[in-house]
Amino acid sequence: MLDARSVLCFIFTFGNLVPEEKDTIRVKLIGAEGYGGIGMVELLMRHPEASLSALVDVQGVGGKLSDMWPYLRGHCDQTIIAPDSAEAKNIEADVVICATPDGVGQTAPPAEISAGGKVIYYSGDYRFNSKVPSNIFAAIGFLS
Repeated sequence: MLDARSVLCFIFTFGNLVPEEKDTIRVKLIGAEGYGGIGMVELLMRHPEASLSALVDVQGVGGKLSDMWPYLRGHCDQTIIAPDSAEAKNIEADVVICATPDGVGQTAPPAEISAGGKVIYYSGDYRFNSKVPSNIFAAIGFLS
């Protein structure tokens, strides 16, 4: 299974996401307040070719990410915006990273792709091709 660092390594090495005329990849992060989202924030803040254009989540809307995660104060004080807001829909981003809980993230990627976006799906909904529930794999340690 890929971890956040592997995903970003792939994105920035092979993803070809930065247009020739740009210096950085503008990232819209959906699911910013969750565990996977925070991991992405930490990695993206350190990457010289990435900038966070928008932090999107259903929790903490209108508040700063650093209010939820105080260790980010002074580093990532962006305001969280709602996924159904006009601001979230109109944000300019080169790539959208979805780091949402299982079952939640199946709507965002198709909508972003339909709008012409490039999506990196860092959630669990599309990892399994069989009807075996993913919680069985988690219970025996394959998804730890």
